Amino acid sequence: MIALIFLYSTIAAAPSSIINSISTTAYASTIAVPSEQQGSLNLSNNEGDSISPVMAASGNNNVYVAWVDDTRGYKAVFLAKSLDGGIAFGNATLLSNSNNSRNSSFPEEPQIAASGNNVYIAWYDNITGNYEPFLVVSTDNGTSFSNPISLKEKVGVQNKDASDEYGLLASFSQIAASGNNLYVIWYDNITGSVETFLTKSTDNGISFSDPINLSQKAKVGTTKNIAVSGNNVYVLWAVREDEDNNTSTAASPLTTNTQFLLVKSTEGGTTFSQPVIVTNEGGFLGGGLAASGNNNNVYVAWKDDTLSETTAEGFMRVLSNKISLAKSTDGGTTFSKPVNIIESKSSIGSDFNIAANANNVYAVWSMDVGAGEFIPELGRLPGEHIFAAKSTDGGTTFNKPPIDVGNGRFPEVSVSDDNNNLYVTWLYNIGNAEIFFTKITGNLSSQLTDTASLGTTETNATDAASTLAVEEPKEEGAFLTYENPNYGIKIQYPSSWVKIEEQEGGGELGSTATTPVLVSFFSPAKSPTDEHPESVNIVVEVLPSQTFTLDEYTQSGINELRTSLQDVNIIESTDNTTLAGNPAHKIIYTFTFIDKDNPSNQLSIKNMQIWTVKNGKAYVFSYGGVVSEFSESLADAQKMIDSSEISSLLPTITGRGSIG
Repeated sequence: MIALIFLYSTIAAAPSSIINSISTTAYASTIAVPSEQQGSLNLSNNEGDSISPVMAASGNNNVYVAWVDDTRGYKAVFLAKSLDGGIAFGNATLLSNSNNSRNSSFPEEPQIAASGNNVYIAWYDNITGNYEPFLVVSTDNGTSFSNPISLKEKVGVQNKDASDEYGLLASFSQIAASGNNLYVIWYDNITGSVETFLTKSTDNGISFSDPINLSQKAKVGTTKNIAVSGNNVYVLWAVREDEDNNTSTAASPLTTNTQFLLVKSTEGGTTFSQPVIVTNEGGFLGGGLAASGNNNNVYVAWKDDTLSETTAEGFMRVLSNKISLAKSTDGGTTFSKPVNIIESKSSIGSDFNIAANANNVYAVWSMDVGAGEFIPELGRLPGEHIFAAKSTDGGTTFNKPPIDVGNGRFPEVSVSDDNNNLYVTWLYNIGNAEIFFTKITGNLSSQLTDTASLGTTETNATDAASTLAVEEPKEEGAFLTYENPNYGIKIQYPSSWVKIEEQEGGGELGSTATTPVLVSFFSPAKSPTDEHPESVNIVVEVLPSQTFTLDEYTQSGINELRTSLQDVNIIESTDNTTLAGNPAHKIIYTFTFIDKDNPSNQLSIKNMQIWTVKNGKAYVFSYGGVVSEFSESLADAQKMIDSSEISSLLPTITGRGSIG
């Protein structure tokens, strides 16, 4: 079902719910859940809080996930590894300092890199009394690690005046690896202005080169990324001009003048080019830099919240946000016009990441899909979900809709060298914060991970499989019940369909706010490439008066359809029907959906809507999809509508404008 979001300067009472119920929600317009269930592993699996997950993959089968954990009563850095492509993970390994002074240790913001048999993990710690970066190194696929190495000692000069040493502000540092080469970047104000530095080790962290100033007085911000491919090293940072004094500051969301600068080295980080402008219209950078290992492709992604408005209360409200991507096919010399990976009215998190291999580009992000009750058909809750999308044409187009990976935040993504496996890890609070992992096959249909081989933090946890966020199989053809007492709605829906509750804020009738979709039900995707599953949507709208009749609503609604949909073709319009035992009107029509971002992308849509008027409210039930697939789920949709119940008396509803 294609979502159409209609924005008017004024919205008439009756038509708004008819028009809006054509759509699902802003979220549902771009998201559909795949037909098969997804499985995930709880890698931390303990009673404490596990945070800040990071991940790296090496070769075809090696996957490494690190995080910070406070289960011991103090923070510590742990690593879990899989050597069979994410099917099994061993017990987590403690990496941070474990001497007697560890109780004063507060490791934060780990970073990870892997290449061949080498694994590098860095973090930010105050174990010495001052926050500074530490590094551990493994040369045997994570089987054993060196003692923590102080990067401040290796790179800077300790115990000297602060103006004469490199501060190595590790909370904003990143690392990358290629072969035996390890690269560390950070920003520092040693020169009197904030600038970006890089150092390199060619002997697995035993020694490091003198730092290179990459910005050289150029504009620089604190948001930055590094990517390597062979001897090619790319460093990216985001800046914006301060409007008051024209000085550079850190990039932030909701800015329209963020500039992304990239420098590159083709000789393993010995020398670097002058900065190249990727875009002057960027947003929040996040984890948006990736380099392909098989060609000269470089990808930069960012989140843009610039379409916003200020509410009457003075708050900033995002009307639309998106993740955009620009690519270079000449090793970072020039970049293409950006394309959108995802665009939605739902809140997209700034914690997105991308990965690339050959012409395949992968993106993961979190997005808030609304609050509400437990969703049994997904085995997870509404709220923030992790989504993943893939491009097979070098970032020109991405699969739509993306895959729903699961509940959570802070996703990280890696891909195997053979491109067959996509790995995603993230944080999800199940009463305590845990680190989850899933492995997704190349076509982005999820693969259930083996529960028997789940590892735990050290060896003190039991029944690890009990923490799996998977769903028990449901009986074929079973129906579930959705009930919303606030609106007096009750309906049965197939267990194989996905329920998404109210996504868009409502408002008083006659205002510029659209009437919200109360709930949407999506049919199962027919294949991994099914971008437009059919859906049933329900809208409830308060009418101008208790005496507003069904005939008045019908006349107003059909007039609005003809006005809003220029090529609408009404196939059937009849009063010979009922909805929840009430007199109703039924209409079936077709129209052409035109993508506003790509007018050449057009789809023929067919909708069936049934509405009734009761208690001074209009209840609109809609079913729709592309014309060629309309009949495929029609029988289930009709069963759903026939099962609906509308209460005679509705309780008071608060926080909904004039509703109630």
